[in-house]
Amino acid sequence: MVVNGVDETSEGTIDKTGDYEGANWKAYFTGLPKYTANGSLITYTVKETGTWPGFAVEGNDTVSTGGTIINKQLTYNLKIVKVEKGTTTGLTGAKFQLTRKLDGEDSFTKFIHNQFEEVEGENGEPAKKNGPFEITSTDGIILTDLLPGRYQIQETKAPDGYIITLNTFDFEIKADGTIEPTTGDGTSLVQYLPAVGTDPAGFRIENEPGAALPNTGGPGTKMLYLFGITMIGLATSGFVVMRRRRRNIL
Repeated sequence: MVVNGVDETSEGTIDKTGDYEGANWKAYFTGLPKYTANGSLITYTVKETGTWPGFAVEGNDTVSTGGTIINKQLTYNLKIVKVEKGTTTGLTGAKFQLTRKLDGEDSFTKFIHNQFEEVEGENGEPAKKNGPFEITSTDGIILTDLLPGRYQIQETKAPDGYIITLNTFDFEIKADGTIEPTTGDGTSLVQYLPAVGTDPAGFRIENEPGAALPNTGGPGTKMLYLFGITMIGLATSGFVVMRRRRRNIL
């Protein structure tokens, strides 16, 4: 409480409605004297001196009667760089799906982000940007405005001439912006990148040169199956023709 411009501990009592740990609440200061001992009118203002972790005051931190102090949740940026395994040679053309699990959520889910590819909405809904992001620069990509929470990266397309990284990789953005790797089978191909200059912290993810065999049950596998069946059919047909010809000669 600020009394006539001076920070003081109020002699009044504080009542509040709502939940201090929730999104919105109000506080009422009651029983405050209206005048000083010499009869001067007292001016009261309220100043916020601390915020919840992960939040910052938006606008004024000091208000008078009936005023509102807004706390805005902080968001953070993340840098992702693709490189050839064992080197720092940057790669382009990789695509990733980023999913998120916030506090209170049970699983990783897709979410709308302004740097994702736009995908068609379902059941007549407008298009949303919740598809994979693509790395188009050897310097990587910087994803902006990420809320604190746990995230999971899944590569959906490898750079041309490189093997796709099928394993997922999990990491967490703390309320203070600290980025920490957590779990995931892909951790052996990931190195932490500290923040440098204007670039935020993030990760460097490796790809091995080469061409991967098609995944079991994928389109490539089906093509191989069809090709094999066709070749077997041709070989069988050839055998039947040759057999018939031999019989005719005999």
